[in-house]
Amino acid sequence: MADNLSQTLSARCFVPNSQTRAGRALHPPSSLLPDAGKKRGRPKMAPDADTSRMDRRAQIRYAQRTYRHKKDVMYRNMETRLAELERTMGRLSDSIADFHDMAVESDLHVTHPHLFDHLSVTLSYAKRMTTGVQNESSKDLDRPSTIPTKTNSTNPSSFGYIVNRSDDTECDINLNDIQNLTAEPNLPQTTQVYWSLPGSSSHTYSFQESDPSRMLQRYCLEYIYRLFSDPRSDPGEFYRVFRLVPCVKYKEKMGRYLFCLVRSDSDQPLEFPALPFYCIGGAGTHYPEVKDGKAVYPEHMRLPRRVLATVASLCSDEDISSVDRQKLLMLAGLDGTWLDSRDVIGYLKEKGVLDRDDQKSTPEGAEQVSWTLDIEGFFQAILANMVVLGRSPGFRFIDVEAAFTANLRYDSK
Repeated sequence: MADNLSQTLSARCFVPNSQTRAGRALHPPSSLLPDAGKKRGRPKMAPDADTSRMDRRAQIRYAQRTYRHKKDVMYRNMETRLAELERTMGRLSDSIADFHDMAVESDLHVTHPHLFDHLSVTLSYAKRMTTGVQNESSKDLDRPSTIPTKTNSTNPSSFGYIVNRSDDTECDINLNDIQNLTAEPNLPQTTQVYWSLPGSSSHTYSFQESDPSRMLQRYCLEYIYRLFSDPRSDPGEFYRVFRLVPCVKYKEKMGRYLFCLVRSDSDQPLEFPALPFYCIGGAGTHYPEVKDGKAVYPEHMRLPRRVLATVASLCSDEDISSVDRQKLLMLAGLDGTWLDSRDVIGYLKEKGVLDRDDQKSTPEGAEQVSWTLDIEGFFQAILANMVVLGRSPGFRFIDVEAAFTANLRYDSK
């Protein structure tokens, strides 16, 4: 009995371990256990395990959150800066556009066309950049490789006119040197035409022109500039010549405009085609230039509108609100047939003055009659009633006929 009790107690106190067979039987290998579901992710650490790995994981997660936060802040800052740059570029573009409009109103395209071209190119680049097209570098913006020679402007005013485009004639003037306009001896004397200004001198360089129409037009321009720049000019004469040109309000700009034309070379135009030409009485259409069998008429021809009504209202007390244009021309003293410089030369050619080789030969034995025309006297005579028709001088046809008859000299042999 005592032996059985001791064996029982010994069996209860027996705890099998991994080295005993019973322990190996009670703890079979894991490969023999049934397959349990595996959980994804990192295995959980026991609470009493090493905390260094947990700290490392927390540090990585914190670094990732910090990186994402900085990236979001940088992106928002870049969006803000981009919006501010777009607003700045818009303000710059608007400022350049306003400056361009002021330059047009100041007739920069007439007095300094090369500088105006640079401004127009800068404005075009600014507009392209504000619309997102950035194909040109900043170096090209500072120094454009190609500069247009002509500039189109839709509705700028020049001396009261509506200007459609500017001419490519370049005239850089220093108005402080207006008293020293004679030819300098150190400069090469080529085809440059100089005018001794100011004063009432009747000296002219118009006869250096080879084209008769340019000769007449330059002769008129020299007279117009003397009349405009001389403060002692007769007001009645001033009004007669400039009645269709509202130049009194723009006297300084008109002075620069005329100064450019007087100082132009013999191979440069004596007028700005951008300005209108008032074709009253058919001026410019009687003897047009013919090229390739087609008549070529002056550009931007039109009849005066508002300025004609203003002149007519000053000349008559009649209500002009319902008066037609021909009646307005008559009230302003501009009725009849008018000629421009080319028409006058065409008239002289028709009379045989400039084409002496085309005259009919005189029969042998008949009395030979030769005649000459005093050109300078003819020019002075038609200047007496000359009127500026916009950008070019105009002459009444009856005055041209009278001047031709008065300055014709006959010599019979």
